[in-house]
Amino acid sequence: MVNSNKIIPFASINLFTLLLSAGIAALVQLPTAALATSLQVAQMAPVASPQSAQAPPTREPECQTNFRIVAVGEGSRLNVRDRPNSNAGIVTTLANGTEVLQRITNRDGDWAEIYAPGGSIGWVATRYLTPSPIGALEYDGTMQVRTLDGDRLNVRESPSPNARVVETLINGTVVPVVSLQGYWVEIKTPTRARGFVLRDHLVCD
Repeated sequence: MVNSNKIIPFASINLFTLLLSAGIAALVQLPTAALATSLQVAQMAPVASPQSAQAPPTREPECQTNFRIVAVGEGSRLNVRDRPNSNAGIVTTLANGTEVLQRITNRDGDWAEIYAPGGSIGWVATRYLTPSPIGALEYDGTMQVRTLDGDRLNVRESPSPNARVVETLINGTVVPVVSLQGYWVEIKTPTRARGFVLRDHLVCD
């Protein structure tokens, strides 16, 4: 029979207590160590941030164009009207994907006056136009003639639609730019003549 009244030496109790405390400490600290290891592994994996995503390429100011693409859905057509109003008369209709030249917009910006292939002029809702991808994004001092129907471009003596025509340029001709003057651009032609052309008909090459 075990004597329950037997006295255990103080040294034995001390040693037992130390061992028990060490065991509990190990059990308590183990999850903390495991958590620290998990955090360390997580920190090693690179995380993409919104700032690290590349922004889409943008055009330099000189390379902005007024060419637009009709976007109304496959098989649909866009009404071109004689006034900026959904009840105005229809001048013509344009197929999805047609390239047009935007001239101006109304005050609210929801209608645009356009030149359409074939010479038609009228108004369309701007929500059905998207920027054309034509031309380079960076300006290098030269530009390329661009017309809707492939017509030749008039080079004028001064920046006025009534000025004398000094030369005409074939669509696609690349010309050095002398200066940009609002709606007009002073250029040098392949024959080394100087003159002015409408800015709308030039794109970066």
